[in-house]
Amino acid sequence: MITPAFELEQDDQYLYIIIKAPYSKVSETDVFVDGFDFKFYAKPYFLRLRLPGTLVEDERASTVYNADEGSYKVKIAKEFPGTHFEDLEMLTKLLATSGEKNITQPKIEVISSDSNEAQEDGDFDWQFPISVNQEPNNVISLGDGYGFGNLKKDSFRQLQQDLQSVIQVKDLENSTFSSRLQAKKSFEGEQFDPEHYLADYFENEDVTRIISIQPPYRANKAKDDFTEDEKLVLKNFPNREYLLDKTQLQSVYLGLVDILFSYAYNWRCTEGEYSVESAWDIRTISAVMSWCVQCDTLPNTIISSCRRALTFPFYRNWKLARTCKNDVAHILSKGRKYILKCLLEVHTLFAKSDRPYYILNDLYVKDYCIWIQKASDQSLASLAKSVKDFKCEKSDLDLELCELEHAAQMVLEEEDSAVGESTSEADVLAKQVDGLRL
Repeated sequence: MITPAFELEQDDQYLYIIIKAPYSKVSETDVFVDGFDFKFYAKPYFLRLRLPGTLVEDERASTVYNADEGSYKVKIAKEFPGTHFEDLEMLTKLLATSGEKNITQPKIEVISSDSNEAQEDGDFDWQFPISVNQEPNNVISLGDGYGFGNLKKDSFRQLQQDLQSVIQVKDLENSTFSSRLQAKKSFEGEQFDPEHYLADYFENEDVTRIISIQPPYRANKAKDDFTEDEKLVLKNFPNREYLLDKTQLQSVYLGLVDILFSYAYNWRCTEGEYSVESAWDIRTISAVMSWCVQCDTLPNTIISSCRRALTFPFYRNWKLARTCKNDVAHILSKGRKYILKCLLEVHTLFAKSDRPYYILNDLYVKDYCIWIQKASDQSLASLAKSVKDFKCEKSDLDLELCELEHAAQMVLEEEDSAVGESTSEADVLAKQVDGLRL
């Protein structure tokens, strides 16, 4: 059976379910309503929803078919008039669960649509790993899995060639979490280019313009309506229930920060007009997606994102990295729907890429799109505030940025009298860079 495209609207009295089912057999259409449950059948389409409020099927109910659009509009009365049904835009969340569950260990907390906020609210101190506050015999580690919540293992042995072209881990299946983390940091240190960093530090006209841009997520009322294509993607996602222990759940939230940072960086550099390099930028700046690692605290997550923003992309500027950090706080503060819209943009970029970035959708992005629809509003608000309040310093990045800038400034001052008008600061720095690798 085919799950049709659908959307929902409401007023004080009724819920309206618009179902796009072209070429269906109107004469065999059947609608079933029972409290929270809604079912629609019109061969070859079948839709089953679990609604956030109760309905009553009586003489007020109606179904109208629009032959020109091939769509049905079902009107059903709310059991309690005046009730507002929440999250009607979260289409995946409304789909009746398929029964698919991701489980990795017996010590689990069930994070479902009914219990999610009750179990999460007030639980996280983003500055510390959860294991610090646990008894020694009960410490839960992230383990050596990978993917969303580190739930996957031995998932891509048949796709090693594609996998190696989109992540930087040489042997993912046989690697450990700690080995990936260490290799990531070592690789960043090797790849950091003082000359490139200093060029963007001194000659930063383009960077200044990029920083001055006001992205939509900085607006007081950011538009978060889903496009028709996004709605189609949402209805095709399975409605999964994730069984995550507390450490896994915190790592998922911190991984979200990492992914949104890379999203914000790319948005600024392209002004939302994505380029052929956008998928590469987002994957590369995100440590989660390029190295399959996740940090255990918010400070470590932001430090990792800033290090990578100063090491790999075209623009490598400290003020830009700091601006992207603040962008993440704004996106998180907009709530689940806007976060989902950002994740869907990443999903589309990866899906349409000429390179096999679809693997990253399977590893991370799709699950994040499903999970965020049920995430705790209070935890997201807490995380947004913590991101905003965290003051990342240059010295935290372990790249000796302050020393590099100071040495470069001294070189410029010493050679100022000898530098001709046709020689730029970048040219001087290029000549001196060997002496600046401190």
